[in-house]
Amino acid sequence: MFRQVVAIRWKDSVSEDARAVYRNALDGLRGVPQLVSLVWCDDARHFEGNHDLVAVMDFEDFASARIYTEHPLHQAYLVEARQVVGERVVVQHDWQPT
Repeated sequence: MFRQVVAIRWKDSVSEDARAVYRNALDGLRGVPQLVSLVWCDDARHFEGNHDLVAVMDFEDFASARIYTEHPLHQAYLVEARQVVGERVVVQHDWQPT
């Protein structure tokens, strides 16, 4: 399996409506056949300085993840992300389910 973990911070002054549009676009990624699993959540806000949202995406392998990047739903997601994401951190790794 290939996993991608993305943590984001919102741009300054992003409205809750714009955040909702982003979250809907993120949920829409579940329609991409190469995406095996997607789990995302807003930060619990227990500590200052944390990122605002994290998404964990699993693919069968890196080749599937590459195909995913070209899918129209992913391309539409990127349009929304560019509007609201001020900073992101990405970690990708191979792993074996237990």
